[in-house]
Amino acid sequence: MVLDGLDDDTTPQEDIERLAKLYLLKLSQVISSPRIYLSANLRVEVCSWWHNVVMCTPSLWSTIVADTTLWPETSSDVRLGLVSAALNRSDSHSLRVEVAAVNTPDGIAVLELLSRHSSRWKTLNLWNGIPSVQAISSAKGNLPLLESAIISIRNNEWSDSIGVFGDAPLLTALTFTGWVAQLPLVPWDQLRQLRFINAVPGELAESLSLLSRFSTEVTCCLDLIVDDTFPLELPHLSSRIQDLTLKFELYGEEPIANDLIGSVLKSLTLPHLSSLSLRGDATKSPEPLVWNQAAFIPFALRSGLRDTLLRLNIDAHCAARDLLQCLVHLPLLQELVLVESDGVSSDLIISDELFVAFARVSESDQIIVPRLRFVALSSNLHFSDARFWSFVENRIWFILRDDALFDPDLMSFEVILHWRPSCVRLLTVEFHEHAAALLDSWAGKGFQDDFGTRQRMMVWQSLSLLCIEHNWCRG
Repeated sequence: MVLDGLDDDTTPQEDIERLAKLYLLKLSQVISSPRIYLSANLRVEVCSWWHNVVMCTPSLWSTIVADTTLWPETSSDVRLGLVSAALNRSDSHSLRVEVAAVNTPDGIAVLELLSRHSSRWKTLNLWNGIPSVQAISSAKGNLPLLESAIISIRNNEWSDSIGVFGDAPLLTALTFTGWVAQLPLVPWDQLRQLRFINAVPGELAESLSLLSRFSTEVTCCLDLIVDDTFPLELPHLSSRIQDLTLKFELYGEEPIANDLIGSVLKSLTLPHLSSLSLRGDATKSPEPLVWNQAAFIPFALRSGLRDTLLRLNIDAHCAARDLLQCLVHLPLLQELVLVESDGVSSDLIISDELFVAFARVSESDQIIVPRLRFVALSSNLHFSDARFWSFVENRIWFILRDDALFDPDLMSFEVILHWRPSCVRLLTVEFHEHAAALLDSWAGKGFQDDFGTRQRMMVWQSLSLLCIEHNWCRG
């Protein structure tokens, strides 16, 4: 690092703080090892000036990561001393705390030590659970700065019997792994983000019931483990959820994928929903998750999605004609993400049928989902190049023609295409050349007549990004 113009004896305090922030930024990119994070010690050997900077800059000691599962018994006292030293050197600075504590004297001791500084916790990650709620009891009523908490429970007998997190005035984000009944007492009215990761199958209805706890619009992600014992009829519930992601991990030898989405959608009414994502992981199930348009359309009508839904993500087996029946009811949709199932060769969702429908202009001079501006496709490439490019060009033309429909900041059309490991072909050189030719041809056109003159640059803004990628990692 070059420090032009800085003198060891005259460097002002603001320069020291600035350097500390840059150092923290670099260190934040390499915090991946689950050990006590005291990497600042690497700098104290440079010179006495840097030693003083490190020791007297509390922000450099404000992140503590301790994994007691890796602590050897012979050095536990030393490591506890290091945690204590970091807490003292962080002074009154807010803390980022990440702890893996086991039910051992060391695990209990580090939790008790950190809890005595809970008034400074800003983020908390207990990724190996809380072996004893009594170990953090001193944090109850003493969490004035806590904004987000990540808690993973591995013991089905654990419970938050004293309500440690019930009084946390700034807590807005919670990620919890475990059983529904183990969810800690939290100020639900404050939460703006919830991620619940189900630890066991058999809690589908209980997990969905979490949606009804919110009285304000929030973002919610439920990672659910579902086996062939799930009930076909679920209790009906209504929620003010604004952004909902449902991830289903399917288990069992019986085919359950056909009924799951239908059962879930029939139970829900979500009148404030602006973003919906349905994803299935069928690695442990004989069949992929199956879309159910017969259940989605009543759900959309019941929830009023015509006036609210802006983003839709479908990672399930779905035919193009079924998707199109649903999109008719979503005129405000702006973003669409579609993932095609591996090995499926019939009733494709990403197909010529879909692109033809997207490019078709009705008798009233309109197109389906007219506000669509972002499309991400993970495909097996069963479509033809000509149909794909016709769809892209049609959308660009429509945006330029009817720009009054769009926010000026959103005057763009973005397409991302991934082709999957199971794809039936590779994209040709001609396909890529068409992308360049498309930009060249549109950049040379001007528009007059009924909708005025457009500058050539407008066309480049309209196709802000066309990203064609070969993604072998996405399964």
